[in-house]
Amino acid sequence: EHLLRLEHLDRDAAREAIERPVELWNRSVARDGADVEIEPSLIEAVLEQVTAGRVTVGGNGGSAGAERGGVEAPYLQLVLTRLWDEERRSGSRRLSLETLDRLGGADRIVRTHLDTALAALPEHDQDLAGRMFRYLVTRSGTKVAHRISDLADYAQAPPEQIQEVVDRLAGDVRVLRP
Repeated sequence: EHLLRLEHLDRDAAREAIERPVELWNRSVARDGADVEIEPSLIEAVLEQVTAGRVTVGGNGGSAGAERGGVEAPYLQLVLTRLWDEERRSGSRRLSLETLDRLGGADRIVRTHLDTALAALPEHDQDLAGRMFRYLVTRSGTKVAHRISDLADYAQAPPEQIQEVVDRLAGDVRVLRP
């Protein structure tokens, strides 16, 4: 119910946000020498690519961050989660720069996140999400919060169906905030 503004991370804090979870994974989850490694070159590339102002989102080519220098924490998380998932899916225990490059870099990962999240929904829910989204952002790009009942009226769908789609998009994929 309250907006909490997260400032950009400095490079040291961002580096720690990359390295510490891997260390924790290796100490608490990895078994029988199955530690996960992360290439130092990947860390540097990710830090550079998620620096405020480097990632562009939206059709207008607008910048994700107003100022340059700090690291965008949400984009850092999004990029690293995608890299982690991709490496795990392929059976790799090494987070690599090659994978980041193959995925098109941080900019492409961030810009295609919504498409990827929507593609995971059943077709009917994709249609419903599309009908809702137009009411969640103004033409100038300002976010608008609505109650489920309002979205149901706008999208001409039962509130229970709207709630299900919102819950899925607010879950692990973090497209929406409830």
